[in-house]
Amino acid sequence: MNKYPVIFTFVLTTAAALTGCSSANADNTVAQSNQLAFIKDCKVVKQRAMTQEELAAHQQLEAMSDDMKDFELPMKDFEAAMKKHELAMKQLGEPVVEHKDGKIVIDQSKIAQQQLIASDIEKLVAQYQPDIDQLSEQGQKIGLAADRFTGLIRAAEPGLDYDNIQVLDDKNSQIHCGVYTL
Repeated sequence: MNKYPVIFTFVLTTAAALTGCSSANADNTVAQSNQLAFIKDCKVVKQRAMTQEELAAHQQLEAMSDDMKDFELPMKDFEAAMKKHELAMKQLGEPVVEHKDGKIVIDQSKIAQQQLIASDIEKLVAQYQPDIDQLSEQGQKIGLAADRFTGLIRAAEPGLDYDNIQVLDDKNSQIHCGVYTL
């Protein structure tokens, strides 16, 4: 059960990073229309065409990002089911232990209800564990592809001082400050 929040946070972080560097899938024959804009303090310090190797790495990253959507679909059902259980737990959130007339009183019915909900949550996580594992594995693959892509860019621009980079193409030609931080 502890695995879900970590994976969910990782997926959200990955999705945010991929959204920042996304562009439409490019064809190798149009490499000149695929540009990298290097930005420092919201000003373009350099803009250049992507190399064929950078373009291939970017296309791989885009394809993997598109595939990630398929892995995320079951998680919507999982999240909806989890919300139901979280709401039930909140409703039971009133004190299980109370002090009455100088005595400690434990509400056994609330404890039993909490245990039932916890058991349902464990079953739910077990049911979705294969989907969670696939999502995590795809997230790791995307992370490696993103590292490869950014590594190629860093190697090609060793002395350039920039704090953001943006991929530009025919459909995404506007430069936006702070889109993707390397």
